[in-house]
Amino acid sequence: MGGGWLDRLCMKLTQRRWRRHYTASYSKHDMEVAFRSTRHVSKNHPNHYQQKVTSAYQEKVQSFATLHSIEWS
Repeated sequence: MGGGWLDRLCMKLTQRRWRRHYTASYSKHDMEVAFRSTRHVSKNHPNHYQQKVTSAYQEKVQSFATLHSIEWS
């Protein structure tokens, strides 16, 4: 007798709670990126922190490319 059923129950409850609380603030795509729950991984970024980090990184890469006259393909 394993705990797989308990894992699935907790995962469903977590996903349901996230949808109930954050659906109004995020598009469907953003919900899939910011809130993910699988059997081995559960992550949530209610302030969309992941997007902020990737945007800041992209800006730094772009400024580096501009500074050094690099053209990205």
